[in-house]
Amino acid sequence: MSWREITLGEAIHVKHGFAFKGEFFSDSGESVVLTPGNFHEAGGFRLRTGKDRFYAGDIPEDYVLDENDVIVAMTEQGEGLLGSSALIPEGGKYLHNQRLGLIQNVDGSLLDKGFLYHLFNKRSVRGQIKGSATGTKVRHTAPERIYRVKVSVPSDVSKQKYIARTLFNYDDLIENNRRRIALLEASARLLYKERFVHLRFPGHEQITVVDGVPEGWERNALGDCVTLNYGKALKADNRVDGAFPVYGSSGEVGSHNNALVKGPSVVVGRKGNVGSVFWEQRDF
Repeated sequence: MSWREITLGEAIHVKHGFAFKGEFFSDSGESVVLTPGNFHEAGGFRLRTGKDRFYAGDIPEDYVLDENDVIVAMTEQGEGLLGSSALIPEGGKYLHNQRLGLIQNVDGSLLDKGFLYHLFNKRSVRGQIKGSATGTKVRHTAPERIYRVKVSVPSDVSKQKYIARTLFNYDDLIENNRRRIALLEASARLLYKERFVHLRFPGHEQITVVDGVPEGWERNALGDCVTLNYGKALKADNRVDGAFPVYGSSGEVGSHNNALVKGPSVVVGRKGNVGSVFWEQRDF
């Protein structure tokens, strides 16, 4: 298979999103305003049930996304999100908001759109986007910087299509597993609520409740029971691929060859996805 090197600017155009007015945001409706929070760190579209915002104002037609549109996160709202790509699952429902780039005018003689979607989620591409980004606390990129990204692609676009189809099959398996995990997590939350909030645990009929808790239980401040430690800065540029997962506020964002924390531990998001909770059995 022969390969060639191109810059993304030779093959695509990136369109800025629209600045939808916050005064028309709503908790319900038909049109969802997308944000970088609608991306998985490793790439892919995600809905945030209960968190997504809808728009009740006038909507410019040019900023309503079509099915299979490719969008890119232009702001690093959470660790690892900058440059992440997503495919729009349904047309006429999702709005192209500011801080997101829409990939347009893909030159079919150079790139297949499905291959391009996966290309954005390669470490080499993400690294170039992050390396040219601006900002200190929150990193930003721009179309002009994305155009300068260099990529190696199969010269035969039909080979790109074949690779993309194979990767999409794996994506489907990953998404099915995500759904299963979500169902199991929901079941665990219901079980916890039933036993430790409503106090309907096995044998609860024989237990006396005193001051809102079963007899023999104690009320304590969380700080008296656990130790809370700040995380340590470990930028993607400083990581070496290894056996130990790296966590950000939105979950696992990569790996490293050395562990900084001894497992098992509970990881709690402090910035970005504040309050998100993850269990990690391994050292990380």
